[in-house]
Amino acid sequence: MIIKSILCPVLTKPEHGYLVHDYCSRENGSFCGFGCFPGYRISSGDTFRECQDDGTWTGESLICAETQCSPLKINPDIIQDCSPKQNTTNYIFGTKCRARCNKTGYRLAGLHIRECLIVGIWSGYEQFCIGK
Repeated sequence: MIIKSILCPVLTKPEHGYLVHDYCSRENGSFCGFGCFPGYRISSGDTFRECQDDGTWTGESLICAETQCSPLKINPDIIQDCSPKQNTTNYIFGTKCRARCNKTGYRLAGLHIRECLIVGIWSGYEQFCIGK
């Protein structure tokens, strides 16, 4: 008697993500790995899933979300000009904000440009203005 194994359904790569090794076997006992592209982070789901004997996959589909940084702290003495321009309370990975003092006779202490890093935090430290 030949026992035919049940195949798991085809898994698709997540939006803004990838399938490890670009291939996923559907036979029971097989593992499939997933990840998110740079600039995206795992929002929910599982990075590895296993095809079970009953023809179902363990875990949940991976969801990749855009990496974002929270807004820079508001300082009334500093003007921040960020690029690319965004109508949001969070800033996407790669956003660069140039700071300058808004009062004559003051200079900026700290980095003039801060960048939203791939890990979702800003480069550098909070800037402030000091008198010349």
